[in-house]
Amino acid sequence: MTAAGSSMGGRPLLLTVDTDAAIAAINVVDVDHYLLKPWEPPEEKLDPVIDAMLEAYTGQPDVEMVETKLIGHRWSAPSFAARDFLARNAVPYRWFASDEPEGCRLLQAANLGAERLLPVVITPDGSTLVAPSTTELANAVGLSTAPAIDFYDLLVDGRRPHGWSADRDPWPLEASVPGVFVAGDVRADSVKRVASAVGEGAMAVTLAHRYLGAP
Repeated sequence: MTAAGSSMGGRPLLLTVDTDAAIAAINVVDVDHYLLKPWEPPEEKLDPVIDAMLEAYTGQPDVEMVETKLIGHRWSAPSFAARDFLARNAVPYRWFASDEPEGCRLLQAANLGAERLLPVVITPDGSTLVAPSTTELANAVGLSTAPAIDFYDLLVDGRRPHGWSADRDPWPLEASVPGVFVAGDVRADSVKRVASAVGEGAMAVTLAHRYLGAP
């Protein structure tokens, strides 16, 4: 069994019990370091590798983070919706409360007075959007808002999608292909992503076992 992870600074590290897997990882995916279990004594086989990676990471120059600025009110539903949209689409952003000094400064710099609507979005290129729609916000941060293909399979409320091949209605979380279940970030309308992913993941496993006839 092997376990792979990405170390700090984007330098891959492989934890494994298989020397062949480590060699293959070095040749195929350009792994920088690997550790073979067991790594005892750790002061000889584990700590020096971690120390070297930390030293390499801290020695790298800081990378400027390009992020969108979002100014809103903490109890505002539209402000929360904008934050949720950016987070769900993995768009780097920084939140500023409109009633705090830095938020007020940004609003004044954008020439927005007391009659402003919230939220206000300032993109990395300096463009300002006031109370944007979801489509306007998506376009401003570089997300795609047009379909890539002409036709998609869509499963709505358990009804059978086009091309459904099973002699039954789809089960909860089942995709347009019978026996394929989806959960987590590939599902729509999951506001609390972590909790939704955990709960839906457990449900998907149960339904997959049911589909396979497992006890």
